[in-house]
Amino acid sequence: MSFRQRAISSLRAILAWQRVLGINGRNFYVGHENPVRAIALVNNKAKTKARLNAVGVAHVPTIAQIQDRLDLTMFPWSSLPDHWVLKPNCGSQGAGIMLAHADGEDGWQTAGKRRLDRTTLIDHIHHILEGDYSMGGMHRDSALFEPFIAPDPMLAALIPVGLPDIRVICYRGEPVLAMARLPTVRSAGRANLHQEAVGAGVDMNSGRIVQA
Repeated sequence: MSFRQRAISSLRAILAWQRVLGINGRNFYVGHENPVRAIALVNNKAKTKARLNAVGVAHVPTIAQIQDRLDLTMFPWSSLPDHWVLKPNCGSQGAGIMLAHADGEDGWQTAGKRRLDRTTLIDHIHHILEGDYSMGGMHRDSALFEPFIAPDPMLAALIPVGLPDIRVICYRGEPVLAMARLPTVRSAGRANLHQEAVGAGVDMNSGRIVQA
């Protein structure tokens, strides 16, 4: 292949990639098209749930919110259901999320098959409260316990563990892109792509997965 042919091929590749919305481009449009107060709201799970609840929109309920070390000291562990999900309230990219179920031995087992005792769980919550998993370098956060939601059998057949979901990106009120987020063993049941889940592109006209 001549130099000219290689240059033309490289140029075509660059032009093709310009049609791909990368994460930096997505973040630019998120910041450009949405009010700062709206972004701040959705970055806080507890406040978002309160707003959804006020207008009657269904959402995953909160079992408990641990606000500080005193809450953690007084927390009634027996109130947790057999299956639960722990999340930082202002977490980013799925960091700090933990899925677990009771193992009958005064402890739990994570979605990654790791034994979890109360001491280890408390230590993890301490890290959440210190903001270790939170966006923007926060120095304080809270921890949310939620019930684990079982996936529909049709979606459950696609994954080994966890809860898949459908993400739809809207632009000025119109849906333009969609994907299924599929948890994996490597993502420990989390549907976040940053935690090694699989993003599967959905064709907006047919609803079929076309590429992953």
